[in-house]
Amino acid sequence: MNINPQYRSHDDSNSINSVIEMKGCMDIIKELAIDPMIQADCLDDDEKEVLDAVGVSLQLIAKKAKNFEDYVQENMSSHADEMNSYEYIFNYRN
Repeated sequence: MNINPQYRSHDDSNSINSVIEMKGCMDIIKELAIDPMIQADCLDDDEKEVLDAVGVSLQLIAKKAKNFEDYVQENMSSHADEMNSYEYIFNYRN
């Protein structure tokens, strides 16, 4: 049962871009949590450096995910007649 009137039944997973999604999430976290903490002077320099390092790590993770998405998309489109899921690429059932 679906109670969300905005629900779309088609799969949008192929249109997701990990880098864009990560940036959106990081922007929200910055706006709702980090900026208010900085304005209230709740973070010292070490904590700011840690947050910067975490941000860089999250961006790297997103770039790696995007590269994987591109790889899978290329393989799925070049072998569309042979497969219809990620399972083929990774031989989960073969």
